[in-house]
Amino acid sequence: MATYTEIRSLFSENSGLLGKVEVATIIAANGFLKSTPDVPQKAWAAKVFENPKSEAKKALMSVLAENNGLAVTAIQEASDSAIQNNVDAVAQSLVDANAGV
Repeated sequence: MATYTEIRSLFSENSGLLGKVEVATIIAANGFLKSTPDVPQKAWAAKVFENPKSEAKKALMSVLAENNGLAVTAIQEASDSAIQNNVDAVAQSLVDANAGV
């Protein structure tokens, strides 16, 4: 199990994990746009496409919290699909937070 200090170190832009989460965040935003997005989803998607790293940092915190019971190496080596599932699970909450809901 990763310690809180180890998890905090994964917030770093150099961890490699942020890059994966950034791509997953872009894919999640694009997923909203491919369906029939509501106004908050469109607004969040625009925010993601404008500054993906900023929104990815928010999603990364959720990914790390969700996987806090794993070892650091397991978190770092998570598959693309596992990362995408974690980001997809938090995406609507990020939309709602962006909309002030």
